[in-house]
Amino acid sequence: MREPFERLLGDTSELRVLQYLLPLRGRDFNITQIALGADISRQAAIPVVKKFLKWGLLKVACKRGNASYYALNEDAGSVEALQILNNCIMDQMLGKKALTCIARYSSEHAPACGIKPAVRGRLRI
Repeated sequence: MREPFERLLGDTSELRVLQYLLPLRGRDFNITQIALGADISRQAAIPVVKKFLKWGLLKVACKRGNASYYALNEDAGSVEALQILNNCIMDQMLGKKALTCIARYSSEHAPACGIKPAVRGRLRI
């Protein structure tokens, strides 16, 4: 299934990066990981990350060796607004009943080793 933003707004590198990062709040990624997760080239990810840093959507979480690691800037109101928009689109696409079933299934089948499942919108997957 096409992702929520893609179905509504089209398919761009920026939207793919947003769709990848929004459910992974609190985690940090290097450029290569962002590119792989968003299914874009590393060369396409670099200007997107620079743009998102400039806009305040991303922040440099840390540096490890020569690599910078980036995370969503959860202090930015725009990140919260994008999350709300993503949730609204998912509600419209799937319906509340389907979302409730998915959330219930995810919580019942969460890993037993103490690792929390990733959060996608309001759902745990």
